[in-house]
Amino acid sequence: MSMTLVLALQPTAPAPGAGPTVSPSANPAPAATAAPASVAGMPAGAQSPTAAQGTGVVGQPGATPLPAQPPMSPMQSLMPLLIIGGLFILMIVMTSMAGRKERKKRAEMLASLSTGDRVQTVGGILGHIAEIRDDEVTIRVDEVSNTRIKFARSAIQSVTRRASEKAGSASEPKPAGAKVGV
Repeated sequence: MSMTLVLALQPTAPAPGAGPTVSPSANPAPAATAAPASVAGMPAGAQSPTAAQGTGVVGQPGATPLPAQPPMSPMQSLMPLLIIGGLFILMIVMTSMAGRKERKKRAEMLASLSTGDRVQTVGGILGHIAEIRDDEVTIRVDEVSNTRIKFARSAIQSVTRRASEKAGSASEPKPAGAKVGV
């Protein structure tokens, strides 16, 4: 009986400056594979559990290959940054809209001031409007001594009672026990 030995040549990287490499044959012979070791109690054709599962080492025969992951596109890597930027812009827009609404409400309140309204200034002074000019409001703070203080219109913080409400409440009957002149 004669035995033939076949050597499988693996191509190596060419040296720099070397010409193209030529393989010795167009169809190299398949490499010989070793038969799996049989385990006691297993049928002759069955594989051992380690051969069926693979060794787990990448590049080894019988190893389970890892799934290849496609490269990330630029949009996938920028998506979290774009989401955070969009939320930041939305927050700025919502804040400016709320501030605009408050300024509009305050401008309407200052434009609707009239003589006789009870107001409170930014400094906390309460009184009735005695006179209104362009940017100046005179407030009567004491009825007895007729004390008046001039303020800028922008110093009015809120209107506590309108003059029209005061006139309407004068015709209503007062409850028993209420103090007169307060």
